[in-house]
Amino acid sequence: MKKDITIGEFANLMDVSTHQIRYFEEKGILLPSYIDENGYRMYGINQIYTLSHILLLRRLNISVSDIKKQFTTYSPDDYMEALEKSVTEIEKQIRDLQIIKDVTERIITKAKSSQEYLNNFTMKSIPERHVSLLQKNDLTFSFDARNIYNLLYKSNKLDNIYSNDFITLIDEEHWYFCLESCNPGDFILKKGSYLSYHILIKDKNELGNAIEYFFEYAQSNKIKLEGQLIRIENSDIAMFYNDQLSIELQMLIRD
Repeated sequence: MKKDITIGEFANLMDVSTHQIRYFEEKGILLPSYIDENGYRMYGINQIYTLSHILLLRRLNISVSDIKKQFTTYSPDDYMEALEKSVTEIEKQIRDLQIIKDVTERIITKAKSSQEYLNNFTMKSIPERHVSLLQKNDLTFSFDARNIYNLLYKSNKLDNIYSNDFITLIDEEHWYFCLESCNPGDFILKKGSYLSYHILIKDKNELGNAIEYFFEYAQSNKIKLEGQLIRIENSDIAMFYNDQLSIELQMLIRD
């Protein structure tokens, strides 16, 4: 019985594909012990150790080209430095994944709340909020792709197109297009109880009708409002509604 094993047996032992083994051979980091008289690649104990090291380094996100360099030139101190660098990169990946997890959970929570209150009027207790002004326009302003480009790209706010809600403050003469902000911005939305109405729309005509209905509801229920009408476009949950926009109308209820 031969003491060495074939490439298929080697692949089974190490839980990799024969393609991976051949790839490592092409890159010069894993060569067979020998090729027998029938042309079969044969692998021994040294190749098992070598492939174990390769797979460990690959799990640490070390590239094949760097592995080849390590096998030929690295000292123990060089390996230590490379592994410490890998730990730093892994920690960054963990932080990035935690951010993705937090954002995903926030979207799930927001979407569930949105579905619960869809097409219903509610009273919401909302803390103080800060928003940053992107542009002020009169009521004839048309919100199209060119205007989105001008508002976001030219103001270096492009990263906010999907990560934050668009907030529009509306008074009798102007639209104030804003983005929510963690820091003090151009407007402070007061803490208090707000009348809220969440809807789905396809075009601006539907929005106009919804705004009229919002004020009719407040009047018929003797709800006194103050300040500007707040229109919130929930950009991060838009995926749930395909070709419709998720819009929430809010206005502060007068004490």
